[in-house]
Amino acid sequence: MNSISKEIINNLNKRLLTQGIIIEILCGILINEGLVTEDELEDMIQENIESQQDYIDKIMKEETKDNNLSLMGLHFGPIGEA
Repeated sequence: MNSISKEIINNLNKRLLTQGIIIEILCGILINEGLVTEDELEDMIQENIESQQDYIDKIMKEETKDNNLSLMGLHFGPIGEA
């Protein structure tokens, strides 16, 4: 792996860590302020995960018919055709 790839991965890791921390803080605020219970929040998160997975599965099924993949604005497929 070259130095540019390592830098990109390190940058993505930092962003992921930052997002995780922000989400933890926001979830804590929601629970501590009594806006939702921990169980309600877990249910909402699980529903959203399932919804996103259904969407990804649908896109994967449609896109793999063409041997091209377009996911969240990223396009994958044969070089020059993506």
